[in-house]
Parts: sequence; structure tokens; C-alpha cells
Amino acid sequence: MVGTDTRVSVREVKEETYRALRAAGYPWGEAQAAGRLVAQAELLWGTGVAMAVADTGRWFVTRRGLRMTTGNSGVRITDYRRTSDVIAGNHAVAVALGRPGTSVRVRGTGGSQELATAVWDLQTIGAPIVWGRLQAGVICGFSVDDAGNLYEHDVIDEEFAGPSLSTREWFLRQAALPGGRLSMTTEHRQQCAVTAARHGVVVDPDQWSKLMRRSRKFLVAE
Repeated sequence: MVGTDTRVSVREVKEETYRALRAAGYPWGEAQAAGRLVAQAELLWGTGVAMAVADTGRWFVTRRGLRMTTGNSGVRITDYRRTSDVIAGNHAVAVALGRPGTSVRVRGTGGSQELATAVWDLQTIGAPIVWGRLQAGVICGFSVDDAGNLYEHDVIDEEFAGPSLSTREWFLRQAALPGGRLSMTTEHRQQCAVTAARHGVVVDPDQWSKLMRRSRKFLVAE
């Protein structure tokens, strides 16, 4: 329906996300980074606020964190909280960027196109990343090249993920993956950011109200 949306500033999205996540029990670093990623996902795809609302409603936030193990096959991260790409995905991207050529597998939800926000937030020039998950017997997913352009791939060779990728996990690796469909250029993303900085972003009013209610629980002394 026309007139049912709410327009807010990018700064408000960042700050309300941070406060809501802190109120839910997430540590400062996770909440701070997630605020940036949520704002970018919202202005690019309109999905950031919904991700923040989902993550602020997770159980056992303060009792269960990420568990990382390293073996011959690479790095495995278990996300007991089943958080979105702005939380668990951000950690996974940091690990992948710090270990070029190593496959990182994450057990949990995530691995969507929104993971690109974490890549853009952490990426250095010359550090392309590919990620995906197994669906209907085929690994499919996304990649960001060394110039920051986002591509979608219907088929990703198993050599990128490593053997025996299960449907309960997704992978990412610092590597270049040629081909795919160009989904978003760096120029378009930058233009979206400029437009949002000037005019704000349109958010779903129900999701925004939920996020606001949760953010008010985080009280900071004057």
C-alpha cells in the first residue's frame, strides 16, 4: 500500500541496530560492525533491518558464541546462535581474508548475497572472495572480485569449497571466480550510498518498530 513505508537516515539504522544488538547481549565489536552492515544491506536490498530484528531475537546470545576449529581441510566455524551474515558472516569473512587460499566452512544460517556487505566492509584491494552453499546437489552462491563487483553463480566447482560440503553449512574462500552474472557494480553501490546519505532509506514500518522497541532497552548513562 502507498504511504505505509517509513523513511529514516542511514545513521539511524546504524545506531538503532547497534543499540538493539547490545541490549540483546551481543558484544560491542559485533554490534558496531553489524550496524554498518545492516545499514548497507538495507539501502541496497531492503533486508538489513529484518536481519537485525532476527538477530536481536536470538536465544542464548550471552551463553553461546562462535566456535572455530582448524584442521587439515581448513577452518570450521560453528554458529550455535544461527545468526545472519552481519554477525557470523562478518567473523567468517575476517578469517577468510586472513587466510588466503583456505576454505572456511560455517555451520549455521547465512551465506546469502548480504554477506557481500561484510566483504566490502573488510576487503582490501586484490582480495576477491567466493562463497556459497549446497542446494539440490549443486554448490551455488556469489563472489566479489578484486574491484568490489558482486556476481551470482549458479554452479561453483567443489574445489573452492572442498570435499563433502553438507547442506547444513556454507563455505567461503579468498579466491577469484571468473564468470557468473554481474549482480551489482561498485559504481552502483557507491551511488546508492550517496543517494541514501542525502535522502535516507525506506524501511518496513513494522520491522523498524520492532528494532526501535528493542534498542530502547539499551540504556547508556548520561
